[in-house]
Amino acid sequence: MDFTKMVDKLCEYLTMKNYSERTIANYRSIILKFLYHFNREPIRINQTDINTYFLEIKNPSSYKQTKGALKWFYDVVVKQPRKFNQLPARKMEKKLPVIFSKEEIQKLISSISNLKHRAIISTIYSLGLRICEPLNLEMKDIDSIRMMVHIRGAKGKKDRYVPLPENLLHLLRQYYSKYRPHKYLFEYKSGEQYSGGSIRAIFHRACGVAGITKNVKVHSLRHSFATHHIESGTDISILKNLLGHESIKTTLIYLSLSSAFISSVKSPGSDMKF
Repeated sequence: MDFTKMVDKLCEYLTMKNYSERTIANYRSIILKFLYHFNREPIRINQTDINTYFLEIKNPSSYKQTKGALKWFYDVVVKQPRKFNQLPARKMEKKLPVIFSKEEIQKLISSISNLKHRAIISTIYSLGLRICEPLNLEMKDIDSIRMMVHIRGAKGKKDRYVPLPENLLHLLRQYYSKYRPHKYLFEYKSGEQYSGGSIRAIFHRACGVAGITKNVKVHSLRHSFATHHIESGTDISILKNLLGHESIKTTLIYLSLSSAFISSVKSPGSDMKF
């Protein structure tokens, strides 16, 4: 049974609502997986089927995304949105992200011999970027006069400006002199923009060379950027804008990761004799 035309209808609707290509692609994959699992008309998939399907999804984040995608599909295409209203919200685990120390960041970057790769990792950390954001950076986004970088179409389709550190500008100039990218700041030899998979491979290879054994990922560079800002005394509202957060509640998590903030609190037992 071919479900692609039905899913295309939703994708067209989400495109008109200005959803990102990445979100639409994820929704398409989720919905098609669901439909081919049952391999019958979606209107004939009953509540018991749906409940059983969701019981098999163990990851809370996947559960939430699958529920969201299918609710859109059943609302817009099938016209049965209530089928997903009975599904309970899955309680999300509140794990704190793993953070690099500044010394580990320096060790990580110093371990990268390839100039382009070192420029990519340094840019992500120095600007506090999500992994998709360096991929879309263009040469025109680097303003060496105002010492600013224009981050375009970030999460939620929002633009923002972040300061361009002098040492990063120096590194990017070295990189440009050697590689001469045309449109995107980071390109393959073919001129196509870099992929997230390539950046992940660069990052994990560098962690191995640097001997970093923490359970880290590329996004840990952004978490570390934010935490190091807090430790340097950056105001939380300024940091919110640098990170492009919608709510300051998201930014406040970095207070609980900052060693400077935590160590400033005196334990009530610190003046006792044990």
